[in-house]
Formats: sequence, structure tokens, C-alpha cells
Amino acid sequence: MSLLRALQIQAILTPSQIHVSSTALTLIPDPNSSHTDHTTSPTSNLPSSSTSSRSQTFTISHRRDNLTVGTRVIIVADADLHGEISVGSGTVIHPKATVLALAGPISIGSNCIIEESAAIVNRTSAPIRIGDNNLFEVGCRVEAASIGSYNVFEMRSKVAQNIKIGSYTVIGMGCMVLPKPISDTELASIFDDIGDAELEEDVQNEKETPETVFEELPDHTVVYGADSKRRLWSGEGVHQQAALHAKHLDYLRDTIPRVHKLKIIQGVRAPPSATAQATAPPP
Repeated sequence: MSLLRALQIQAILTPSQIHVSSTALTLIPDPNSSHTDHTTSPTSNLPSSSTSSRSQTFTISHRRDNLTVGTRVIIVADADLHGEISVGSGTVIHPKATVLALAGPISIGSNCIIEESAAIVNRTSAPIRIGDNNLFEVGCRVEAASIGSYNVFEMRSKVAQNIKIGSYTVIGMGCMVLPKPISDTELASIFDDIGDAELEEDVQNEKETPETVFEELPDHTVVYGADSKRRLWSGEGVHQQAALHAKHLDYLRDTIPRVHKLKIIQGVRAPPSATAQATAPPP
């Protein structure tokens, strides 16, 4: 205000120029200001409901970050973890890896490896539970509803949501796993003729139930090729794969702390229980 007054005194700005510039300044009104000038801006006569509705339109709620880790967990400082996430013991998360719990929590098991540019995303309210000893290679993106143990997601593979993956599954490099098409009988059951009351009840029940799984990949599934074909393998060599994964973990635990800065996680000490306070010796 002092700057405009000084310019007006020095005849640098005319009253018409001040009137034009003030209209651009009144697009975001100050709710704490009790003085209203009806002569400087035509937008000052707008009702307060439009201003409140405009402010509500741009209100975005973010899920609070809550990271819970086990013992011997290695998380590089460059890794991006947001939302409610729990990481099991011995898991290694590489730099530039991404774990985003946008709507629901993500639970990662023990001894998993999440490599560079790998992304695990949960955009539904239902939690994603990941088993133990899983390998997420460079550039893969996984949004599966649940994942078993001893699975391998190779480079740049993609798994859509509404898919449940078993154990000992291999998703080949660059392959994409999508839900299977809905059959005619399933489509007819979805669009069945029902009353309005039953429809409202079904909608309420649907909101309370967890996310629907459209397809479940059985154990020992292999997805391969440019067409993302599927087949089952006999499971021969499972013990060799587990031993190789253990050696991979040992190498990463020895190498990553030498060349990368690790994420510092501050623990919170739990308060002593009532029994511990009762049995504690007097000071």
C-alpha cells in the first residue's frame, strides 16, 4: 500500500491504472480483512459461497507417512517411500526405488529386494500384502492386490491391480499382466435387474468390502514373451533359486552401505507397561 501511495504522489501511476491493477489483486480475497472497498474492484461483490466453493475445489488430502521397519533393513536415502508402509526384516531397498501407499497400506515381507526405479503402488483402500524373498528388478511396476513369496518381477515388467499372485512366480522382462476379460455370465450377473432398494444396499456393501480380485495367478506361473504368454513350471530348482537370492542379499548388505547414504529412521521407545512400573525398585 505504501508503494502505490508513493507512486501516486509522484504522478507515476494515474488512478485509472491503479483501478486496473487492483482487479488482479482481488482474485484471492483476504478473509481476515474487515475493510472492503467496493470502488476499486468489481469482483468484490461476489458472494462468499463462490469463494468457499472455489477453495474447497483445490483442497487435497494427503495420506500421512508411517514407516515401520524390522531388523537388518537397508533403505537408501534416495528411495521414495510415502504412506503407511511396513518393511520386514532383512529387506533391501535400492536408490530411486518407489513405494507409494496412496490410498491403502503396503506390507512388505522379509528378505525382499527392491531395485532401482522399481515401483510398488497401492491406489486402492484395500491393503497390499507382499510375502518374503521377493525380487523386484529395475524398472518394474507392481500394483497387485497381494503377492506371495519367492517371486521374481524382471526388468520393466508390469502387474496391474485386481490381480493376486501366488508364490514361485516369474514375470518376464517387459511382460504385462492384466486381468482376464469378463465372461458373458459374469457380465449378466453384474447388470442384473434389481430394485432400487436392493441397488442401494449393494452399493453400500460394495463400499465396505475390500477390492475385488479379478484373476489369481497360481503358484509356479511363468509369464514370458512379447505376448505375455503364461505357463506353469515343475518347480525344479527352487532350492537353488533360494540360495542364489540369499547370496544376493549378503552381497547387497555388504556393498550398499559403502557407496550410498542410508535413510535414517528414528525409532520411538514404547512407554513402560503397568506391570513393569509396579515391579520397578523404588528410587
